[in-house]
Amino acid sequence: YEICSRDWSSDVCSSDLIGWRIHPSQVFELERVQAWLAGLPWRRAKLVLHGESGWHSANALQGAPLQWRLSEWRRDSRLELIFAAPQQAQALQAGLLACRRR
Repeated sequence: YEICSRDWSSDVCSSDLIGWRIHPSQVFELERVQAWLAGLPWRRAKLVLHGESGWHSANALQGAPLQWRLSEWRRDSRLELIFAAPQQAQALQAGLLACRRR
């Protein structure tokens, strides 16, 4: 699999924005992604993920639940999160990867 993220000089994101591009062969459990995101203090979440029932997208502001929609995008899964303060990049990536289908 392939994970592409911004070039971090340390485990702490230097900005409040972090994003990933994930190879399209990776399939995510959307309910797990939603539960993982519910435990994070993000201000905005934008994502397109290859889920078990196809490709879905969501775009939400802080405190709002994700509203999944079918997506035409098929090149890769993408997730972008905006936070109010720097975050631990490796911990976020581990949480995202734990949401993949087993």
